[in-house]
Amino acid sequence: MAGGMGMGGQGTYTWAPAAGMSGNVYGHFYRAMDPKETELDRKAREMAGNLQREQNPQKKAEMKTALATLISEQFQIRQQRRGEEIKRLEDELKRLRDANEKREKSKDAIIARRVAELTGEDDLGF
Repeated sequence: MAGGMGMGGQGTYTWAPAAGMSGNVYGHFYRAMDPKETELDRKAREMAGNLQREQNPQKKAEMKTALATLISEQFQIRQQRRGEEIKRLEDELKRLRDANEKREKSKDAIIARRVAELTGEDDLGF
């Protein structure tokens, strides 16, 4: 996991410069990883360590294939999460565009209300 922190469990984070952020560390946003992804990451790191120590070329090839399968599963989980994030961002963008369009249509009333507020001419009925 590039840019990650921690080695597993509930405290594992991944860098995510998108909305829905959990925090900000030196200008980088991070979000808690999905528990399934966390477990796959732990297994991949463990498997990679075992692979580096393995001396038998045949076993090493088998372990590398298994590692690629595991990483492929982790990739799919991340892609699904990114797709969901894109959908959420598109929905948010639509909401913001609609609100901006509505404000543009009400521009004159908004300006008049603000002028009245600043000049003390607003009658709020209090």
